[in-house]
Amino acid sequence: MAAALISVFMDLRSECSNNINAFTKQDENFQSLKELAKRFALSFGLDNMKNRDAIAALHREGIHFTFNTLENPENPLGPPPNLPFLEIIIEFSNKLIKIDKKTVLSYLDRYIKTALPGVHNDEWQPLISYRASLQHNEFEVPLNRQPGRQYKPKKHGRDEDGEEMEGEDGDEQEDVEMAE
Repeated sequence: MAAALISVFMDLRSECSNNINAFTKQDENFQSLKELAKRFALSFGLDNMKNRDAIAALHREGIHFTFNTLENPENPLGPPPNLPFLEIIIEFSNKLIKIDKKTVLSYLDRYIKTALPGVHNDEWQPLISYRASLQHNEFEVPLNRQPGRQYKPKKHGRDEDGEEMEGEDGDEQEDVEMAE
């Protein structure tokens, strides 16, 4: 699957070598390739554990392809020529389980230690987006909840005069009227 996506990407790159909008949101061919990647991702189904190895291998191959040739002949200080391919494999990021996202992220970090520029401009946006897709939900703060029932039911009862009262543990709650 990765080989097919890489092959189509290389064909697009050779066809669009003089097109400045190639591999952008305005490029119809690139959007078609992203749509193909989405369809491939859907073919893996809902059971992420069953396809775990295949998805991780696809990400590894995509990262290797992207950073295999670091030097861009047109701009030696610019991003690698295959960097837009990361936007294709982003479509498979939601198929990775949390621990595999961390593994793929560390694999990516090994490749970009020498390639990552000091300035993050638009040329490097595919890398920034891909890293964000792998870090999704990683920094969420877990809720500190106590085990067991989270909400106590209200106890209903009557006071000495026979009037109904509501509240927890027999405490009377005040009725709050909303002003309109």
